[in-house]
Amino acid sequence: MTKEKPMIACPKCAGLGRVANDRYYGPLLRSKREGAKIGLRQLARHLAVSASYLSDLELGRRHINDEMMQRISDALVVLAGGRQ
Repeated sequence: MTKEKPMIACPKCAGLGRVANDRYYGPLLRSKREGAKIGLRQLARHLAVSASYLSDLELGRRHINDEMMQRISDALVVLAGGRQ
């Protein structure tokens, strides 16, 4: 049985939190995006990535690097008009 990696908080990530495992990050990203009433395609356009790539991140099918995590966090703040 493998030991779960701990979740590590990051205050700079627009409330998303930096997590050590992509399967935790994806649902959290989707929750924050939907909570801010931002569509998948709208966020993808803002980030200049495909909607399928963003969907794969949300579903934990792709690894997300620190740079993309920060870009997504910043975009959520901008698109939500600064509210969190």
